[in-house]
Parts: sequence; C-alpha cells; structure tokens
Amino acid sequence: MRRFFYKRHAIILLALLTFCLNLSSAQKVSLNFNRKSIRTVLEEIADQTGYALAYSKEAVNLEERTTIRVTDAELTQVLDELLLPRNIGYEIKDNKIYIFDMPAKKETVASQQNQQQEQIQIRGKVTDVNGEPIIGANIFVPGTTIGTVTDVEGNYVLSVPRGSVVRFSYLGYVDQEFTVAEPTTLNVQLEEDVKMLEEVVVVAFGTQKKINVTGAVSSVSGEDLTARPINSTVEALQGLVPGMNISTGSGDGALNSDKKI
Repeated sequence: MRRFFYKRHAIILLALLTFCLNLSSAQKVSLNFNRKSIRTVLEEIADQTGYALAYSKEAVNLEERTTIRVTDAELTQVLDELLLPRNIGYEIKDNKIYIFDMPAKKETVASQQNQQQEQIQIRGKVTDVNGEPIIGANIFVPGTTIGTVTDVEGNYVLSVPRGSVVRFSYLGYVDQEFTVAEPTTLNVQLEEDVKMLEEVVVVAFGTQKKINVTGAVSSVSGEDLTARPINSTVEALQGLVPGMNISTGSGDGALNSDKKI
C-alpha cells in the first residue's frame, strides 16, 4: 500500500515537472524595439516571462543593436531569431535563460573568411594583336594597392586574393578584366583603342587624327593667355610652348617654331 502511494506521488511529480517544462517553452512574449541592444531585448524578455538571465559579459557580446517586432510569439521562436544567427546559444533551465557563446560556429565563419582572403598566384604574358610583348602594362586589382607591371618581355607575376577581379590596362589599349578563383597562367592580348587613336588634334593651321601625329603636340589654355599682359595672340604664346621662338619687327609678330601647334 505504501509502495503504491509513493509510486502514485512520483507519477504526479513527473507530470507536474513535464507541465512546467512545456509551460516554460510555450511562454508568449511581445516586443517592439528599433535598434536596441540585444541585452536590452533580453532583459525585456526576462521581465515578461519572469525568468532570470545568466551570461558572462566576457564570453558573449550583447551590445549589438537589433530591430525586432513580435506579438504573442513563442519564447523559443523569438530567442532563435534573436540569438542563433549571431552564433549565440541559449538554454532555458530552472527558471533561467542561460546565454552562451557558440565557438564551433564561429570557427566555421572564421574559416570561411580565411578562405576568402587566401592568396593565389597568377602569371602570364601581355601582348598586342601582333603578338609583340607590351612593356610596362598595368596588372592590378581595382580599388586596392595590389598590382604590378610587365617586364621587357611582357611577363608578369602577381599574388591576389582568391576570387579577385584583375584588370589589364595600357595607354592606347582597351582594358580587360578577369575574375580569378584558382592559381593560373593568364596570357592576355590587348587591342588598340580605336576611339582614342581617332581623336582629332589641332596642328599648325589644320587638324589631324592623333594616330597620324608623329611630332610632339603642345597645348595652351585660354586661361593661360588671358592671365598675361600681352598685345597680341602670337606674343601671348612666348614662353608657354617649348621650342617656340617669337620675334617682332615693324609691329608685326613673326612666329618661328619647330613645334606643331
């Protein structure tokens, strides 16, 4: 009879314990926070549920700001949304919410970051459409200080982060870009920039395409001319254009120059 009595009480106590555990996980909370710290949100959850918070400030950073709005939501659902994406774990036990770090996940994230920053080496040769090496061509990762130039044979070697976009450029040629994910030999052939070569420049008393100009071309801006105390346009050019000599006689300006203007 006594054994039956104790057995019956044990069953009742177990049922009560199970009910309490189910009740704790079924707690409802309502939150309306805009850019508040996670610590503030957790303190509000503790006030609404009657649970105490247990965590170490040295182990878990709860100062990150978050925005959360829920109405009559399950406690576990809210904690999952609030903590798990930030690699923070929790456990509800003995009317307490234990907050702890999740190092295993953080190590995975750190490993992914290291993999993204892993350096790989690319090498190759830069030539023109005729197969001639381009000396001094630029090879670089845009937006960074990572770069190099080709040697006298058009060769280059460069270490870049895995997955980088690498740009090849040279004055008078069309830029080319490549995304590199693995160490590779990348030979690049640059084509002449036709639009740049077809630009028109003023020479002497006419115009020519830039591609046809073999001598040096000098230019003088209007601001340079108006800023000088001069009597004529020809006189204004004296000293502004290298290789140009100007002499005057009988009031007329005579222009002598080995330059094309």
